[in-house]
Amino acid sequence: MGQIKTDYIQSLPVTFPKIFVETGTYLGGIPLMSLVDKSFDEWDKMYTIELSEKCCKIASTRYKLYEELGKEHDFEEKWSGEEDKDFSDRESYFNNKLHLLHGDSSERLKDVMDEVDERCAFWLDAHAGAKNLYTKGKIDCPLIQELEIIKNHHIKDHLIAIDDAHLFGEKEYKNGKLVCDYSKITREKVEGIIKEINPAYTIQYHKPYGQLMLVAFIEKMIDDGGDWWKA
Repeated sequence: MGQIKTDYIQSLPVTFPKIFVETGTYLGGIPLMSLVDKSFDEWDKMYTIELSEKCCKIASTRYKLYEELGKEHDFEEKWSGEEDKDFSDRESYFNNKLHLLHGDSSERLKDVMDEVDERCAFWLDAHAGAKNLYTKGKIDCPLIQELEIIKNHHIKDHLIAIDDAHLFGEKEYKNGKLVCDYSKITREKVEGIIKEINPAYTIQYHKPYGQLMLVAFIEKMIDDGGDWWKA
């Protein structure tokens, strides 16, 4: 599981989206990170989708801990592995601001997009892997299916960030065992779908935290005496 931080998204030359959508929660994901770094309130709403039921239940426990003790609390990332036995399928936190969905993101992302009517910042990080508790779905990485869902949405200028871009077109092994197959998820295929969403997308590759990510965005424009220029 990689990371993307709120201040990094705010540094991009785009109008900051107020809706955050993550695939691949693991044990809390970016919503938990935003609670840790105190950027949670920068967002109007956050969605996160996780295939592993056990991971969902642990993440739910952690979110509820912040609900109980307050967002200002510092836990120093000494997290409990306790599972929320009451979690089932989907739960909301912080007065419906944060939504945790259990299931395959190639299906559950459609549920999220049915609720969304404004620009989002997407962090696509759902995939099989070697970490403890990682779960494998019908395919190792549902990235192409996720992008197709985004492509079918009526808004065409979402910010799209994708983790593990160094694995495009590759196979990931650990101790000689195949843990995730990206061989059919090539850079050309990913970029092609993004350009099908909107040919105006700028696609860049960044390493803000040491691991390569793809970032796609429509640069914001400013009105300067009737002429439009990229900001």
